[in-house]
Amino acid sequence: MNIRKSALAFIFIPLALLLATMGPAVAHAATGDPEGVTTQMPAFFNGQQFTVNMLELSGNSEPAIIANNPSANTIYAQADLDQAQPFPPVINDIQGVGFNPLWQQVLIHFNPGVTPHQFTSEAEVLAAAAAGQITLEVTNEVYRCSVVGPGPK
Repeated sequence: MNIRKSALAFIFIPLALLLATMGPAVAHAATGDPEGVTTQMPAFFNGQQFTVNMLELSGNSEPAIIANNPSANTIYAQADLDQAQPFPPVINDIQGVGFNPLWQQVLIHFNPGVTPHQFTSEAEVLAAAAAGQITLEVTNEVYRCSVVGPGPK
């Protein structure tokens, strides 16, 4: 009987310690994994809304990615992607031929006298910039972005 109790203690004590140390990670996952669902947001591509999953890469890796990855896509946002967005951002590609999961953030600044509004395509963003309605600020921030579903209906 004592051997059986010792064997059970040998199994359950380490298991309890393991679960106790995993507790914060499990709680973190339940409240918002920074690489999971909580980073999902709507974004527009060619007039259609999609759901994207965003994760900013390490600040140490961003300059090297910008310098060495000329095929990185562009995501146009009216606020830093780490902040709440006044309008959903615009992406310039979706999964398919030539898709790159790395996105360089470009901030949209509305020029004086122009009412901020939603853009739904890169063509609209670039036309507004050419017309002097907005100024585009290329940032040094790079995000891993994947299109994970259609937008709300």
